[in-house]
Amino acid sequence: MHSKFLDKINCWGDFRSYVEELPNTKSMGDAFEHLTKLYFQINPLYRSKYEEVWLLDEIPSKDLEYLDLPRQDLGIDLIAKSGSFDERLPRDPHNYYKEKGWKGFRDFIGKED
Repeated sequence: MHSKFLDKINCWGDFRSYVEELPNTKSMGDAFEHLTKLYFQINPLYRSKYEEVWLLDEIPSKDLEYLDLPRQDLGIDLIAKSGSFDERLPRDPHNYYKEKGWKGFRDFIGKED
């Protein structure tokens, strides 16, 4: 999905009208993910906090491999990088996931410092 659709959106009501015309809930979710990514990129609070913000399908393969995350969608919509990934991850993310399960891993990587 290309984020050109946002050129015509000036308020939340415009966005809702746009997504209501989409063919399915997957398309609606994709549109919301793009909106959220752009929010992180333009809001001064987040723009100064994160060096990079990616949708899962945009993250460079080397970073995905470093994080030991699969390309397949496991419910991660966005990945934001602030400094080094090492600051956020357990020493061995794969084993942490195996021990704690997806919810534990998600809670760990999603928490704020």
